[in-house]
Amino acid sequence: MNLKKLTTRFLTVLSIAVFSALNISCEDTETTNTTGCAVYYYGVTDIGPSMSYTINAPTYAGGIPSDFSITGITCNGESCSTESFIIDSNTGTIEITNTKDLAVGLYSLSIGCHFNGSYHEFKDAVSVNMLAPIPDGVKVEPDYIKIDFEEVNESKATAKVTTEGEHVSIKKYEIAQGSNSEFFNISQTGIISINPEKVNNMQPGIYPVSLKLETFAGYGIFENAVTFNITSKPLGLTYNKDNSGIIEEETEASGKTHFTSEEPILKGSLEGIVYSIEKITPETDKIKIDPSTGVLSVDENHGLLHDTQYIIDIRVANEYAPEGVVIESAFTLSVLEYIAPIENFAYANVERVQYTSISAEPDQALIGDAIKFSFVNPDKAWKDQLTIDSETGKITASKEHTIPLGTYPITVQATNNKGSKEATFNLVIKENPNDIKYIYYGNNLGLDKTKEASQYRVKSADEWTGLELKPEINLDPKVIDITWEIVSKRNISDDDVTIDKTTGEITLLQGYKDNNCMALLIIEATAGTGEAQRKFKVPVAFHMNGNTLTNKVTIEYTPFVFKVNPRKGGISVEPTLVGVTDVSQFVMDYRRSFRYQNLEGPKTHKSGAITTGDKVDATVFMNQVWRNYYGSTAPNYGARAPMSYYDGISNKINKKLSDALGYVDPTKGWAVTINPNKWFGDPTYGEENGQFANGIMTGQMTYRTDGDSGKLSSDKNCPKAFPLLIWFDENF
Repeated sequence: MNLKKLTTRFLTVLSIAVFSALNISCEDTETTNTTGCAVYYYGVTDIGPSMSYTINAPTYAGGIPSDFSITGITCNGESCSTESFIIDSNTGTIEITNTKDLAVGLYSLSIGCHFNGSYHEFKDAVSVNMLAPIPDGVKVEPDYIKIDFEEVNESKATAKVTTEGEHVSIKKYEIAQGSNSEFFNISQTGIISINPEKVNNMQPGIYPVSLKLETFAGYGIFENAVTFNITSKPLGLTYNKDNSGIIEEETEASGKTHFTSEEPILKGSLEGIVYSIEKITPETDKIKIDPSTGVLSVDENHGLLHDTQYIIDIRVANEYAPEGVVIESAFTLSVLEYIAPIENFAYANVERVQYTSISAEPDQALIGDAIKFSFVNPDKAWKDQLTIDSETGKITASKEHTIPLGTYPITVQATNNKGSKEATFNLVIKENPNDIKYIYYGNNLGLDKTKEASQYRVKSADEWTGLELKPEINLDPKVIDITWEIVSKRNISDDDVTIDKTTGEITLLQGYKDNNCMALLIIEATAGTGEAQRKFKVPVAFHMNGNTLTNKVTIEYTPFVFKVNPRKGGISVEPTLVGVTDVSQFVMDYRRSFRYQNLEGPKTHKSGAITTGDKVDATVFMNQVWRNYYGSTAPNYGARAPMSYYDGISNKINKKLSDALGYVDPTKGWAVTINPNKWFGDPTYGEENGQFANGIMTGQMTYRTDGDSGKLSSDKNCPKAFPLLIWFDENF
């Protein structure tokens, strides 16, 4: 491949981080509304120029919004004008189009809408980051790999990303998101291979693989970098659920009749495919097959008699079986005396609250034989969330659907040999009365309780047991039954704490530790019963920092719960140092005891601490992010390197600070930096591979007041502290 062709295969990636801060205030044109209304958009990645994308309609808090508009667009903080972003005024859905000439930069979209009759604006509610293109000089060798389907489980075939010229330097390799991305892995040395954990789900076919590569110019997409062709002789045919069809006998009453089947799906390679009829039982020459599509048909004047059933064997040839393979009993055609036309086709209106399953079926009065059902002009708000059974007409959606509040007309077409009918019903999605939007336990740090996590700094046992920890929740407990539970504890024993299951009030009985440490409770509230029941988890954090240690040093981050979006990364506040006489000699670094507590993340993000030796548990999330850091190098689960500033600047194992998961930055007053796009599940593990963290991480820091950073890891007697909790959530 020459460089001219290569350039056309590269795409700049639109990395879209769509977010809204939890419980963001509604900003009126003149005043700030404190009713708690909000809109929440969710993120997407791996979008390139000339590609279009739809950002789904947001979810809401505080009412049902309407009359959406984009009220302002900035690029890198400066106002700009572009037609690449179009919002649906009814649903809030945002279309991203015409991106070919969109300038590189961070775009922020402000969204306006009406809540409960009042206009509100959400400043910078949506962020769209247009990144720079990847430099020329990157290719994949080979860029085409052919593997026989019968050998795919044992295949060791790989391709490798290579570069031409010293100016090209790739920092990170990823498989770009796509319909087939789960089937492939890429190492941090650029080796592309089949994912052994997903290979059993592969079918014969052509799999183009696109790559997401990070260079010093940023991220970019190498579209169709390599193609894997999993070849096979014909292995099977599927026309419909039971591979059958019906035709009506030609009589005076029925008139002339005919039949056309669906186009079959072939299991096997499609190159050079040819279909032919091998045998029909009983024998007839009235059934024909299209040699290129496999569609079966019967023309008028066929003379087929009712109560006859024709079993068809089909020969399928392709490039890998030119003589053809016979698929026995591939299709059955039944001749009926009469096919009833469609009558009484209707659906009843369906009304459901958010976060409950949806089900709708045709009215039982429906008459008709061999009916096929399909949606007519599906709405973007629900087309990817509602499914319809083509054989029964049953419409369903799981309780995890995110169809926005509103009323949606759903039109279904029913078709058989006698014609077609349409039926329309209204799907109404109402607000779930059990939907918990916020829980506040407050803080004693003077922070805005609606924007910061519930957190308390205590400096004595009396202060500890004297805390009044009563929750605020958006639901009225007099109307909605709410039960409360402590689902997880860190550094607090069962005997140290109780919770009132009715009110949610927490009582600390004992357990204060005057050793500069953290404690954490995860509280879960459950509202309502049945399918509409909703659960909500919230952390309550404690910093025990009495400053009675012999060295008299305390480290205080305020807030000490650092809220960060794992896609975007971020920098915490700088800590206040108490008891440090010469700040220039103060050094601090992450050291050990890294632990993660899953909140609302994927089930494959198991809570717990890093495990080492023969106890390594691949499902522990901290182990997963450690493996992400090391890439193709054997991970050292006992090392601090993935969270170390000093290991990063020393370029250990060829890793830089930009490769780290995070670190304490002495150049920024010991604020903690979390790098973007690092805190996600191991892409080779679990069905929810690659999903980002939604939980809390703690890690122990060591510090010194003599300026000797080298001893932060080697001296076991270094003072230790747990001064910061890191809370990951893509909505931050």
